[in-house]
Amino acid sequence: MPRLGLGPKDAAAAIIGAGGLAVLAHFGDGPDRPDVVRRLRDLGVRGLEVWYRGFGEETVTQLAALATELRLVQTGGSDYHGDHESYAEAHAALWVPPAVGAGLTDALRHGSSLQ
Repeated sequence: MPRLGLGPKDAAAAIIGAGGLAVLAHFGDGPDRPDVVRRLRDLGVRGLEVWYRGFGEETVTQLAALATELRLVQTGGSDYHGDHESYAEAHAALWVPPAVGAGLTDALRHGSSLQ
């Protein structure tokens, strides 16, 4: 069955067109699959979620290095959907360095070009 919806290029373009930053989220396999991350970057993705509560310290370190190597904005997120815990409980398990906010704000201010 063919997949319905936007592909990566069109999704990134729609996000950028709305003034956002296209980010690849929850891809803990990124360090083992840099080819996938590189292809998505070439299609318009400009950020990589590095800090996610499901990632261990080693994965975070490797994702941060990959984001730096590919010149992607490092982001963090909780992926909170209210399924199993409260918002406060979900966020208690996640720490994102304050500099991430500044990097994200700067990237949004300067548009979607690679820095």
